[in-house]
Amino acid sequence: YELKSDLPKALEHFEAAVNHSPRKAVYHFNLAMIQLKLQQKEKALKSLQQALTLEPNFKQASEVLKQLTRKN
Repeated sequence: YELKSDLPKALEHFEAAVNHSPRKAVYHFNLAMIQLKLQQKEKALKSLQQALTLEPNFKQASEVLKQLTRKN
C-alpha cells in the first residue's frame, strides 16, 4: 500500500479493520498513517487520539500526535 495509487485502497482496508475491531489501537494508528499520507490531518488526529484512548502507552501514536500538534 505504499504506492500513491494504492493509498485509497489502503484507506479502505484500514477503515474496514477499524470497523471490524474498533478496540484495536494499532488499527487506529495504521489508519492515521494513511490519512496523513492523503493529507487528511484532522481525521488522522482523531484516529491517533482514539488509538491513545484505547492504549494510553502507545508510544508511536503519542510521538506522531506530538509532532502533528507541534506544527500548529
